[in-house]
Amino acid sequence: MPWLKISFTVSRDSVDIISQELQEAGAIATSLFSADREEVLETSLATSALWSQVRMEALLHIGDDTQSIRNSLNVHSARNLSVGFVEEREWENEWRKELTCKKFGRLQILPRESHFDVEEPVVRIDPGLAFGTGEHATTALCLDWLESMDLEGKSVLDFGCGSGILGIAASKLGAFPVEAIDHDERAVEATLENASFNEAKLTVNKSIASNRKFDVVVANILLNTLVEYANDLTNSVARDGVLGLTGLLSTQQEAIVVAYPLMCFEQTLRREDWILMVGRKSHHDI
Repeated sequence: MPWLKISFTVSRDSVDIISQELQEAGAIATSLFSADREEVLETSLATSALWSQVRMEALLHIGDDTQSIRNSLNVHSARNLSVGFVEEREWENEWRKELTCKKFGRLQILPRESHFDVEEPVVRIDPGLAFGTGEHATTALCLDWLESMDLEGKSVLDFGCGSGILGIAASKLGAFPVEAIDHDERAVEATLENASFNEAKLTVNKSIASNRKFDVVVANILLNTLVEYANDLTNSVARDGVLGLTGLLSTQQEAIVVAYPLMCFEQTLRREDWILMVGRKSHHDI
């Protein structure tokens, strides 16, 4: 099935707002590249770029309103705009080229088509049109964090699951039950398929149940979404549970502290310019 691909170059400061506008316009996948070095950054529908000039590529359904997108891009002084068609397999193959074997403690992440015979726990992943392969720093931060804990018999919520890599990894590390949440249909499909391939036990939903509590809640998304769902994520943490938030640059740490007043963030893990904030509920909320 062919898709509509729109690509353009913008300054770093415009990436977050354009990504949000693309999402609202129906974009199902977005990639960020350095406009100079052409290095790919694994991303969900929006994230902060590290380069001063960024080439963005977005995948849309044929028939989506490209004129409104063009108007928006003009407002943000986008350059080198091009619109074309791409086959689904061609898009997916670009991501598969980036996949390699990754180790996070005893946990190993491999492409699904890899024939390496490795010891458990191992996750074999194919992102498809969702995202999350262990290549990006924020995903790696989450995998390191999950592997460092004793998850045996613990309940885990993976919010914004993408490819399902974090929920599947938690299941492989002994967590149960595991629930993955994503509003995007492609992410739900990718998570279910990857979970089935890995024989991982987890449920997948599009929203958080208000009455569910989890021992571990992990969200690898982006600042605006983390702020938007702050109450839901806080309420999902069990009495003695722990919350891990990433998709964040170090400069965004204070915004999370403000948005999560009932959480006490006791640890900040760093990888490159990205951070994972780890917190528990404040005593007065227990």
